[in-house]
Amino acid sequence: MKKILLGSSALLLCATFWLVGGGDRGGAPSARAAAAFADERPAPLDAGKEGTLENYMKTKVKAAMGAGDIAKVKEALKKVPGFAPEPAWNEGATGWKAIVDAATTADGNVGKACKTCHENWQKKYKATYADRILPK
Repeated sequence: MKKILLGSSALLLCATFWLVGGGDRGGAPSARAAAAFADERPAPLDAGKEGTLENYMKTKVKAAMGAGDIAKVKEALKKVPGFAPEPAWNEGATGWKAIVDAATTADGNVGKACKTCHENWQKKYKATYADRILPK
């Protein structure tokens, strides 16, 4: 039984080595590896939810945050008040417009703006408008 397990492990190791390019010097997986594992990769961000606010926030705002590009975060956030489903959502001190305006100033705290908006609006938006396609 041990020989079979060792043999299986060796076979798996060889197959993996072959798939990733047999020790290619570039460090990136080979085309064989990409093709072999294509079915195991996660679907694109929110497949089927293209055009929703959730998809916009993940692909524009969160992606820029992850890259540490605060200028791009602020640029993406400037469009958010235009996505408000009701005009009242942009009004007042905790309205989308006020939150985004505070975040996009030169010394604006983007993290605080995200937290404020999520605390005040995320649950309400998801409950009613989660699948809403954003205006162009």
